[in-house]
Amino acid sequence: MKKQLTKCLILLITLVSLESLYADRHHFNAKSFIAYFTPLAVKANDEIMTQRHRLLDDYAHFKHDHNQNRDTKWLLNLSETYRVKSPDLNHDKTWQALLTRVNMIPNSLIISQAAIESAWGNSRFAKEGNNFFGQRCYRQGCGLIAKQRAKGAKFELTRFKSAQDSVTSYLHNLNTFYAYTHLRQIRRQLQTKHNNITGIELADGLESYSERKT
Repeated sequence: MKKQLTKCLILLITLVSLESLYADRHHFNAKSFIAYFTPLAVKANDEIMTQRHRLLDDYAHFKHDHNQNRDTKWLLNLSETYRVKSPDLNHDKTWQALLTRVNMIPNSLIISQAAIESAWGNSRFAKEGNNFFGQRCYRQGCGLIAKQRAKGAKFELTRFKSAQDSVTSYLHNLNTFYAYTHLRQIRRQLQTKHNNITGIELADGLESYSERKT
């Protein structure tokens, strides 16, 4: 059901004009929410694509000459950031794992998921903690507590310094967490076939995403 809602919102977003000015953060409507969130999504994706372009350059050198000098420290740090286990830069498996993870998420999917999880920016967690995607943390005092949290549950809703940080964290989750392996596989297949990576297609990989808590 939620996947279908995400797809419907993606279609809606493509039809809504993005020309409106930013509205008050605490009084979002759909149009102003999209206008507010679009540059956040663009910036987060730009940062990822900068990494990807550098990675692709290094991979091209690797395929040409396995012994060619490369920035091993940067590549190992990238592997750690994207949770690639036991990276070995002398084997293609590591490079493929990185290329599968270091990639963009369509802006339409980012905005749609933010709209669902934050009730178009009106949820308490969006207003008080810049948390637009329902990201959780598990250290006492790390965030906000959901009013209907189950008895005995230990999680809190992460408090972010900015909405941009929330978007960056969301993309990192999709690109690294095991629950979204299917999403990354869909994206890789689309790219291999030289098809556009669309929010509609990747929404099929969001089965594991948490339901919105208010």
